[in-house]
Amino acid sequence: MPVREAKPADASAIRSVARSSLLGSYTGALDDETIEEAVEEWYGGERLADLLEMETEHFLVAEEGEKIVGFAELTVSDATDVGAIQWLHVDPGHRDSGIGSELLAAAEEKLEAQGVERIEGAVLAANVDGINFYDDHGYVRGADQQTNIAGETFTERRYLHFPEDRPAALMEARQTDDGTFYIALDEHEMGSRGDFYVAYTDVKRTEKYGYYCDNCESIDTSMDSMGRIVCNDCDNKHKASRWDAAW
Repeated sequence: MPVREAKPADASAIRSVARSSLLGSYTGALDDETIEEAVEEWYGGERLADLLEMETEHFLVAEEGEKIVGFAELTVSDATDVGAIQWLHVDPGHRDSGIGSELLAAAEEKLEAQGVERIEGAVLAANVDGINFYDDHGYVRGADQQTNIAGETFTERRYLHFPEDRPAALMEARQTDDGTFYIALDEHEMGSRGDFYVAYTDVKRTEKYGYYCDNCESIDTSMDSMGRIVCNDCDNKHKASRWDAAW
């Protein structure tokens, strides 16, 4: 199954695969209107073309014959060493043929070539097949988080993969002006300048302190009026989370 980098001309096929994959994975969890709005928001207009031009975004597509039947969207944080599998979709009519596994392997190879320290994938808890997919491919379950879709709150599960030549520690001690804190590498939110990591006062995560800004290494963070995390030292702001990984 050929897997290649996406091109602007693939936009229509990518939208079609995303739509059919979401409809196949979330029947009963998301209504058709919500899915349609999401597909148009993420892949409609010029947005996909803009993403393809970004150095931190990568799209891989899987082809059967001359037809695109799956794709993966990847993000490499420009401020940290994290590679994220934002979406991995396979058209329902072409599942159970190994396409998802080939896309995942190609995604890992692409991200590891970028020098990431770990790879993260996320999937809504309602997507049982997606959860099993990550489990079957040896990913370690990280922390659950809440995400908002069309005004509703859903549980999202995060899964972690560490390249063989990278350290697999999930907690790191960080020295700040306010003391030593323990940063949970599997609990973070993407910011405009760098990631925000949940900070604990001890390595066993018994007491949560707040958030650590990876951009300026500050623990001085707060919530703004929109409920977003903000670093009071460098004005790093939490970006709205993107969701889903469906097969």
